[in-house]
Amino acid sequence: MKWLDLIRFAVFLGVVTLLVKPVGGYLARVFGRERTWLDPILLPVERVVHRIAGSDPDDEMEWGRYAAAFVISPRPARFSFTACCACSGCYRGPAR
Repeated sequence: MKWLDLIRFAVFLGVVTLLVKPVGGYLARVFGRERTWLDPILLPVERVVHRIAGSDPDDEMEWGRYAAAFVISPRPARFSFTACCACSGCYRGPAR
């Protein structure tokens, strides 16, 4: 490992460490359905998406319904296939 790689890793680790508290707090407020500073921007978009999808945002999805939606929907398979194809083109193994 070269020095530049170690510096990059240290910077990455520092950035992640600095972001843990604010991002974790934001996610806790989002999942707790508390008000956040992005609500005025994102809530109208969320309402439009729910209206188009015909779903109720307050309706809880049970595990069976979630599993059926995952199996029936081709999107996860398409995403996985696309991600695998994209990654196989990016990663070429260790440099020789």
